[in-house]
Amino acid sequence: MSLHPHPYPRLLSDIVDMKRERGDEEFELEEFEAVAQRDFECGLNATVEGAARNMRRWIKHSYPGPEWQGERKRFLLDLDAAMDGTFFDRKAA
Repeated sequence: MSLHPHPYPRLLSDIVDMKRERGDEEFELEEFEAVAQRDFECGLNATVEGAARNMRRWIKHSYPGPEWQGERKRFLLDLDAAMDGTFFDRKAA
């Protein structure tokens, strides 16, 4: 478990802030934000837990299609790392 000054992130917008602090490239931030806006009605205001739960289901069932699966897997990697406290232990997905 990582020790870092951040409280547990609640919203996807918190993950974007964490990605910036971690030094993710601009294209990685843009992809994360695009997935959030495309896949969730409330965009970056979606909760981390709810987004992760839905992403797992959509990846498992390739919903709505396989073309977005790579983006969704990278998105889910960031959510899982934030939830388990290892987000700052690794470089961007």
